[in-house]
Amino acid sequence: MDEEDKGKLDRIASISPDGSALERFVVSKILLIKRKFTKAIVRFVDDDFFARSESRNGAAPLKRESFSNAIRAAYDLRSQYVHTGISFGNIVFKGAGGLNGESQLGVPVVGDETLGTILSRAPTYVGLERIIRFCLLKFAQENGAYAEPKGNNN
Repeated sequence: MDEEDKGKLDRIASISPDGSALERFVVSKILLIKRKFTKAIVRFVDDDFFARSESRNGAAPLKRESFSNAIRAAYDLRSQYVHTGISFGNIVFKGAGGLNGESQLGVPVVGDETLGTILSRAPTYVGLERIIRFCLLKFAQENGAYAEPKGNNN
């Protein structure tokens, strides 16, 4: 949530006798959407996903222990873009030196500490693409629309 959003929530809280309750309600709905997004993605990702990284940089694959944080950061990054239009594509696209890195190495220097932190936790474009591809295939399997070919050990 950026400063403008916080200012609007403060305004809601100040203009009505039940403003604080309204503010809490709005915040809870925003956080609920983020929780549902995270839960929807995390539910499809299993041990197989983490066993088969496409990253050629051993330090940059997505890791189970930080995966939920990465998905929450991806949602935050979406929110930053939608609400502020801030540009970050080059950082997300390049990631860990162009070696199919699925996560950032370190905190990118972008002039905004909050954005830098979000970018450091969020998957790169390669990581996002792999997550979504994996989830779509799992979803299709779950709903009978896709079956692994017999003899496929990949």
